[in-house]
Amino acid sequence: MRGTVALLLLLGVAALWLALRPAPALQPPPALCSELRAARVDAVAAALPGGDVLVAGGFNGSGYLASAELYHPRSQRFTSLSSRLVTPQDRAVAAALPGGRVLIAGGGAASGYLASAELYHPRSQRFTSLSSRLVTPQDRAVAAALPGGRVLIAGGFNDSGPPLALAERFSARDRRFFRLAASLLQASASAVAAPLSGGRVLIAGGQSASGRPLRSAELYLPSGAFVPTGSMAVARVGAVAAPLPGGKVLVAGGYDAAGRPLRSAELYLPSGAFVPTGSMAVARVGAVAAPLPGGKVLVAGGYDAAGRPLRSAELYLPSGAFVPLDPVGCSRPAGLPAAAGASPGL
Repeated sequence: MRGTVALLLLLGVAALWLALRPAPALQPPPALCSELRAARVDAVAAALPGGDVLVAGGFNGSGYLASAELYHPRSQRFTSLSSRLVTPQDRAVAAALPGGRVLIAGGGAASGYLASAELYHPRSQRFTSLSSRLVTPQDRAVAAALPGGRVLIAGGFNDSGPPLALAERFSARDRRFFRLAASLLQASASAVAAPLSGGRVLIAGGQSASGRPLRSAELYLPSGAFVPTGSMAVARVGAVAAPLPGGKVLVAGGYDAAGRPLRSAELYLPSGAFVPTGSMAVARVGAVAAPLPGGKVLVAGGYDAAGRPLRSAELYLPSGAFVPLDPVGCSRPAGLPAAAGASPGL
């Protein structure tokens, strides 16, 4: 009996101690925000395994960026990465490689046109330099992933003056860049590119050697040749593009032949034709875009119609509509536009 009473007393004291002890401090959840953590123009973006999107580099209106972040489609939020690009840069190209790595190459920096390249490693979330370099230093080129861990890179500017027609290819197996014998049919800079089935690549728009915005488009074929295809409805420089299911490609934004920032978008069809689709919530020039699961596309950043760097983002839906991501709860420096609201662009 005494043993039972003693046990009950001991249990009571223990329960009282547990009830009165201070509660452990709760760890704050990771910072989440439904707009870019930094305003970015001419950054790079690439879809990662699992649906996340890497966004890195760019220009914020006052300097070149080395910071990077991830977009998470399930939560529709952006989170900052602790790692940074090896070289702060804008106007580079990026393409996904086997195993989830991302190639980032070329671009512009304080030192001028870049030939350097680096890799993003999704497991470690780190950026590392490549010992190999672009054959031609360039910025405002286009890039698209090809089968077998290869990447097509074409066009752009370098210190030679007018836009380039040169093309090269990166091999993940060799970790080297190779000059292609064939060149673009139309020399261009600030064009768009998107991979298609069978190792083909769509390249459209951009700035011509005369400085004129282009409507023309062409295809890169697995044979290494470039061939013409249909023309866009609107000439565009500094637009974005992303592949969609069924062999379609979304092309959106940029500025037109009159220099007006655009909200409009169009679809490239497997037939070679371009057809209109819904318009973005805000005009964007120099934004980034990446495909998401379910036929959606993330579009983020860029300049708005007033020439201000944006942090806002929006989604293109399979219905053809663009939906702004809600920026409520995001902190931002004073003076930077937040929500992707209505804009005077087309």
